[in-house]
Amino acid sequence: MGSKERSIVAKLIEIVNYVVKNKSLFQNYLKDNNNFIQSYLNVRASFYNLFLDNEKSDFKSDLRKLQSIQKVIEVNSEEKGEVKKSNYGFDLTKLIGDLTSSSKKSGVKKTPRWKTHPPAVTREEINAQTQHLLSSLASSESVSVRLKRLEDLLNHLICHPTAKNFAVKKGAIGILLFIRKHTNDVPTHETILQTLTILGYADPPRSNGIRILSIDGGGMRGIAVIRMLQRIEEISGKKICDLFDFICGVSTGAIITSCLIPPNNMSLDRIYDLYRELSSRVFNQSAFWGASMLLWSGGYYDTSLWEKILSDHVGKLTLIDSAKEPLCPKDGGLVVNNPTAIALHEATTLWPEESVSCVVSIGTGRYEPILTIDESIESSKSSSWKLIFTKILESATDTEAVHRILNDLLPDDTYFRLNPHMSRLMTMDEISELKILELEKDTKMYCRRNEDKFYDMVSKLSSSRSPLKKFKDYMNLKLKLLGFTL
Repeated sequence: MGSKERSIVAKLIEIVNYVVKNKSLFQNYLKDNNNFIQSYLNVRASFYNLFLDNEKSDFKSDLRKLQSIQKVIEVNSEEKGEVKKSNYGFDLTKLIGDLTSSSKKSGVKKTPRWKTHPPAVTREEINAQTQHLLSSLASSESVSVRLKRLEDLLNHLICHPTAKNFAVKKGAIGILLFIRKHTNDVPTHETILQTLTILGYADPPRSNGIRILSIDGGGMRGIAVIRMLQRIEEISGKKICDLFDFICGVSTGAIITSCLIPPNNMSLDRIYDLYRELSSRVFNQSAFWGASMLLWSGGYYDTSLWEKILSDHVGKLTLIDSAKEPLCPKDGGLVVNNPTAIALHEATTLWPEESVSCVVSIGTGRYEPILTIDESIESSKSSSWKLIFTKILESATDTEAVHRILNDLLPDDTYFRLNPHMSRLMTMDEISELKILELEKDTKMYCRRNEDKFYDMVSKLSSSRSPLKKFKDYMNLKLKLLGFTL
């Protein structure tokens, strides 16, 4: 890389560092400078392309050195005091001047630290407040007073997570279960269920063991998941929520999960329509604009539009709100592309005395291209940035590694992996109608070829709880009401 290119990269990095440091002020500046937006995006796009296209080893070391520069951009002025224009199409000095001057002229008084940072509460104070809330709850008589104290306890546990263990030791679960048994008030029941969830308590599974549903991430390929879930409902004659005790998902799987469970209770047909809307509205944008958004805001797509669509369909309720429903499976959204192993851990933590009855892990499709010998050799020797980034992405989104491990550890009649083969590669943000229809065709063919697996899985999911386990559940409940655990 020549000195000219190094100079450009140095300027770009200084701009980026300064803008990130003063992001809020920078956004205010953009409101009155529309022409500047495109210039800035072009500058950052040039920097991004320069980084990807240059594969020289000395560039990486130069880049690390340049990234340590913290000095604000210095632009030379001409002799007559006129500001020198930069080669980027905008006035850097004016930009920096506007940013710094606006912060001084804002006239906003600085809030005293004692108002924004209240003094820390000691553990002894938290425990004392927890004890007081439990005592007042146990002694409450009227429905309205009891509900108010339940809400106070719930808010207290949310604000002070360290109080959970103390509350459990002091018999909080027994008190809540006793109140739930002796009241018919719906709001009281809902608040009790939320509080029990916060404390880590879950009612026994409805089957002979824990039934787990795990859904991979994969963007628009989540349509394949919807089609397989529909087939499960067709065979069983039951809703997905009635077949599982624990449901988790990541990315697209988390969206499907949040739509399925209460209070949304969306049908799979409606979730399918939601995904088609996502493909037509969110993913339908030019590559240039997407790259500009990625460099500017860190998101390739319009996140505000994405959030609005989800809010319109799913609402703004939090995950804890789903705990209000007594028959709602325990659920969660995770940060790995195949969350089955984490789901197993979480489920066995909730029900440590229960065995795992059935684990259903659903993927969003996999594509395995057939390469010739020459193509395989060329691929193994290549070291381009594009190939490196592709391999990193494939490694980060790999789902089959978790599947292979669980397939070796769990019995065949317990673990079921559903992941259709795709006839062609389909990206997570695919909008091609032809490719989406082809994915649905591949999924339908996969369900047909694995019909026996689907029926065996549904049979396992539909098993009822044995009389012996029901008796044990009854005795456990009685002991918990007395403040004991078996």
